[in-house]
Amino acid sequence: MIGVGNPAIIYLLLIFLIISCIIWLVISIIKKYTVGKIVSTILILLFAFPFMDDFYRSYERKNNVIKDLQTLNLRLNDKFSIIENYESYIFGGNLQHFSIEISDKDQEKIINQIVNSKNFQEKKNENYVFLDNDYNDNREYLINYKYPQYYTRKIKTKIDGKMLAIDLEIGLKDHVLKYSKWEK
Repeated sequence: MIGVGNPAIIYLLLIFLIISCIIWLVISIIKKYTVGKIVSTILILLFAFPFMDDFYRSYERKNNVIKDLQTLNLRLNDKFSIIENYESYIFGGNLQHFSIEISDKDQEKIINQIVNSKNFQEKKNENYVFLDNDYNDNREYLINYKYPQYYTRKIKTKIDGKMLAIDLEIGLKDHVLKYSKWEK
């Protein structure tokens, strides 16, 4: 049931108000109404703010993904899209999860980088538990594994005085790169 709190209705209302203000601005320009130009421009900016905020957040998330992948010594050459992103606060730090749809070429390139790493290992099953679960441990590492269903690269390092751990997974069948980033 559609209610007043439905975000789609709110966005449609904002779009209607923006279009109305644009029409008012055009009329004010044609008839040379200075007050109409000023008021309609202010209203357009005011009503467009939620859209600009969404655009900025999307841009910021993509930049964060690029920085996180650089921390893992990885880089995407083609366009990618963020499928899922959520954040939680646990263990005295910030935990972010990303799912990113990438191209065939980028998937192949990342898998090759993982396989050609110095410390690459194949694991027989996913029951292997990574031995470093102590978040208070200050050891730094970069490891690369292949499990039966996916490849993984994990890093734990200090950046700007903060402990950062990133656990990346890339599947064999789909073009989705998933990673979790923990920052303390």
